[in-house]
Amino acid sequence: MYHVYAWMFALDLLFVRTFKAERDLKGARAMVDRLPLFMPLNGTARAMPEPEHPIERSLADLWLRLTPSRSAAWKHDMRDAQMEYADGQCWELECMYDDRIPDPAEYLVRRRASYGGPVGICLAEHVADAEVPTRVRRSRQFRALMDAWTDIQALHNDVRSYRREVEHEEETCNSVLVFARFLGISVDEAAVVVSRLRTARLGEYEYLENNQLPQLCDQLQLGGSDREQLSAVVKAMRDHLTGFHAWQNSATRYQAPAPGPGARMFGS
Repeated sequence: MYHVYAWMFALDLLFVRTFKAERDLKGARAMVDRLPLFMPLNGTARAMPEPEHPIERSLADLWLRLTPSRSAAWKHDMRDAQMEYADGQCWELECMYDDRIPDPAEYLVRRRASYGGPVGICLAEHVADAEVPTRVRRSRQFRALMDAWTDIQALHNDVRSYRREVEHEEETCNSVLVFARFLGISVDEAAVVVSRLRTARLGEYEYLENNQLPQLCDQLQLGGSDREQLSAVVKAMRDHLTGFHAWQNSATRYQAPAPGPGARMFGS
């Protein structure tokens, strides 16, 4: 699991130091377009071309280690999630290239992909050695749970990473900057807005987990095995949130947040 996040950080860092620094949209797109070649649905090395650089080589290695025991549906979801993440990096680069700050509606939807939320759900399934039943995974309630789970992390990350991303890396895709521009308020005030939104998303997540999902299970008349699978994945998602906040509160990478009360730690 953690090797996948290491790969995602490596891709993010590659974009920051090369494609974003040079505003190289063409080069970024060409690299991203090759990534599906190293995530074959049959899961064998024979289906892959020769990797051209470490990003491709490490993705191929991860895919071959992750997928042998997973279902065809999981492989499809994981490949789609990884491509959404990589495509999200290109979207952020396009915004930088055009010197454009997206509006909140566009930002929140696109940020879920560029943050890697769908990848995290697949990894929660992998860690739990379980899979969310298809009828549940495609439901409105579970999609809402996934969105809230991702927003809790992405919004927290934006506040904690504001100075590094916006002031040093010249990013235009950060929710603090997005709300400051959209609402015509200061960075301090925008950090408060983002923190309040994050708190609201946490409340939504807890409501969905504790109320909507049990009701959905009853409506779908899920059997005991399906309920156990879902419960195991939801527990892994909850454990991930706990680890996420412990890591962000201690990692030096996140010790230069946006100023103002909005920079308070989650739960403080």
